[in-house]
Amino acid sequence: MRRREEREIFGTSFLDVISCGLGAVVLMILLSKDVDTEQVIEKKVNSSQASIPFDFNLQGEVDGLAVELKKMSERLESLSKRLGKTLSELTQLKASSIVKNEEKTPNKIGTIDSKYNGGIPVSREYVIFIIDTSGSMKRNWGAVKKVVSEILDTYPKVKGMQIMNDNGNYLIDGYAKRWIPDNISARKRALEKFDNWSSYSNSSPEEGLEIALKTYAQKKERVSIYVLGDDYTGKSFEAVINVVDRLNVNKSTDSRRAIIHGIGFPWGLGDRFSTLMRRVSSDNLGVFIAL
Repeated sequence: MRRREEREIFGTSFLDVISCGLGAVVLMILLSKDVDTEQVIEKKVNSSQASIPFDFNLQGEVDGLAVELKKMSERLESLSKRLGKTLSELTQLKASSIVKNEEKTPNKIGTIDSKYNGGIPVSREYVIFIIDTSGSMKRNWGAVKKVVSEILDTYPKVKGMQIMNDNGNYLIDGYAKRWIPDNISARKRALEKFDNWSSYSNSSPEEGLEIALKTYAQKKERVSIYVLGDDYTGKSFEAVINVVDRLNVNKSTDSRRAIIHGIGFPWGLGDRFSTLMRRVSSDNLGVFIAL
């Protein structure tokens, strides 16, 4: 009896089959992994592409606002320059108007220093001070005297001067209705008498202005009037304004005979004096200074 041959379980063919099977499995895994990876990448790309328009729109809006803000800033700067230029031209125009109303003379005396709020024209040849001598002013009389002295110092030489209070009472009775001659001794004497000047005052420049304009401004003298005070107790601003308009306007030329300035001190009640003298000064080619 022939003996059956023994065969190997793991032969070459079996190994080939196993190898092919394993290769197929590996290939399937690799293919599956590539597909998933591509899908993930595609999803990420699509997601990124979907968010791009939103980001660009937001950035575009920010850029647009920045450009608009820059334009507004440039516009504001331009308007500021134009405003400064216009104000400068207005100041020059006002100064030119004052000069045109002044009669030209070869002796130009100058202007008060800029400490007086930009300067007061002091080219007139005659000077009158109308000063409130009420209690509130007398309590600070040294400061009042200092201002009078400083204003006089801006006039190296005038043809005549006068000092009276707001009621029209003269500092030096001997020179009532006349000009005090201008020289060193006369100025010194006037300031010395100023220290002890005691005269009734009702804190209203109406009477003083009326006497000064009637007595000194009706001739051809070139007069500057300085009204110094801290309060106005009169009932009506128009009463003072009407008196000044009636006496200080040259009807034939429609020009102002005297220049009227106001100097306001801070010791009164309220702002009635400053309100009145701003109007009077403005109407009569003058300047109001609040100290």
